Amino acid sequence: METQPKLNDFTRQELEEHYDVLKAEYQELKLENEKLRQAILYITELAEQNSIIADNYRSLFKKLYMLIKDKYDKKSSKQKFS
Repeated sequence: METQPKLNDFTRQELEEHYDVLKAEYQELKLENEKLRQAILYITELAEQNSIIADNYRSLFKKLYMLIKDKYDKKSSKQKFS
């Protein structure tokens, strides 16, 4: 099993180079996380808007159903008494 190098095994310059690489990778990850956060916020907003639209359609279809039902019921009751 290979042992991990110890900090004492690196020169100051090597440590600074590793630090610079890690810092650059950290910045990339930070930017990527921000993009993902923005995407999640956008998707959440779209889902909320879609839910509102679906509720509006449900309400509209319920009203249409009730109008048609009332008209049909009135028509049916007139025909029964004729």
